[in-house]
Amino acid sequence: MSTLTSEWTKLRSLRSTTWFLGAAVAGMIGSGLIEAIAASAGEITPAEVDPFGGALAGLSFAEFVVGGFAVLAVTNEYASRTIRGSLTAVPKRWPVLAGKAVAVGGSVFTAALLLIFGSFLISRAVLDSHGMSLPAADGVPRAMAGAAVYLGFLALLGTGFAWLVRSTAGGLAALFGVLYGLPIVSLLLPHGMGAPILRFLPQQAGAALMQVGPSDLLAPWAGAAVLTGYAAVVLGLAAVVLRRRDA
Repeated sequence: MSTLTSEWTKLRSLRSTTWFLGAAVAGMIGSGLIEAIAASAGEITPAEVDPFGGALAGLSFAEFVVGGFAVLAVTNEYASRTIRGSLTAVPKRWPVLAGKAVAVGGSVFTAALLLIFGSFLISRAVLDSHGMSLPAADGVPRAMAGAAVYLGFLALLGTGFAWLVRSTAGGLAALFGVLYGLPIVSLLLPHGMGAPILRFLPQQAGAALMQVGPSDLLAPWAGAAVLTGYAAVVLGLAAVVLRRRDA
């Protein structure tokens, strides 16, 4: 518990935390607001307005923000050499990794949940003020919560890759290579082989958490299970590597 408290304290004290939070607020709420204003101004037809009111319009931008935040939360300690103090205080090492993952993942999930639902309420208010309503769809609250869960898992992957490579550039390259590179590779496979694989990649598993209608994606619970598996594997490897090498 003391390790987790220490990690929370570190995150709050980092200047980068404030910058990334500000970027997330601007990106997610701003994107939803822009889409709502465009719809109310007639630049987007009512049929083009999604059931989320644009609340998820900034999700792609948020992936980059979350990835950068998660990786830097680990690599900043290596750059400043403060990691030596953390590992000296906790010789078993894996509690440091687990505490960092929980602190970063929990922070991202909480902030994302508030921002997504806040963006939804703001966008709906803008549309309501112009006599427009959002399309009816089942499972919208669950899907928006699923988006926050996806970003939380993305943060866990970011910390795991950062522990593995101990480099900001390397951690970001590994994370975004998995997110964006693997789907491209799967599409280059011979006909019929790529589509089944694509459904089980992290980004598509995350999209499964946000679906509100029939699709070719996994079921939401299956998407969550796939993301859990990715996080467990990456963090497990990171724990092994951290235990075997010096900081």
